Amino acid sequence: PKDGNEKGFTALIDGKADEAKATKCITAMAEKSGQKVEVKKTGNIVTFMPAGAGSDESINASWLPSGGILITMGDAARMQELLDGKNTLKENKILMDLMAKVDTSATIWGVGDMSAMGSMGQNMDLADEPPTAMYGTVKYGKTLEASIGLRFAGEASAKAAADKLNKEIK
Repeated sequence: PKDGNEKGFTALIDGKADEAKATKCITAMAEKSGQKVEVKKTGNIVTFMPAGAGSDESINASWLPSGGILITMGDAARMQELLDGKNTLKENKILMDLMAKVDTSATIWGVGDMSAMGSMGQNMDLADEPPTAMYGTVKYGKTLEASIGLRFAGEASAKAAADKLNKEIK
């Protein structure tokens, strides 16, 4: 769909990350957890797919000229549409709303629409339902400041997640 509200995980992260180092890190982390990840590069899209999984479980990343990273989940064609300007993040109401919640001048910031992650989003195990979106800012200067927000479809899930996180932090 061209309305920017297509279902699928979409994230935009701003910060300086080296593509080769990030790829190596992602595959090493997967192997450390006992998973194999197949890495395929097509043009300026790097696709990470769990070995034996279908394309709907793949994660696509593209390092943007601005230094940011665009991430989508599923078919790489959706990522290519975004990169080609056939579909834009500006049309994605969820992401644009989240952009207002981050400091885009920070060292690293990111926003993510998690509404269609399905079982992958449930790995967070914070509430009865997975978060529908997340956003965060990291500022590094004389001190390190981090702010991360999660959005849930229902108030009960948001409260359950907050209670669980507050308990773990203490």
